[in-house]
Amino acid sequence: MHRSALLYVGVSLLAMLLLLLLLLLLIVPTLRVGMPPGTLCVPLSTPSLSLAQG
Repeated sequence: MHRSALLYVGVSLLAMLLLLLLLLLLIVPTLRVGMPPGTLCVPLSTPSLSLAQG
């Protein structure tokens, strides 16, 4: 039971990460069209750092 539950949680987490990556790939180019290229670096780097620490 425990192994299947862990596997289910792992698969669901991987699916969530893949969806987030797809959303980023779709959203980032549209934002870059309307913004100067330098402005996106700071907002995108801070959440990834906080996620890595957590």
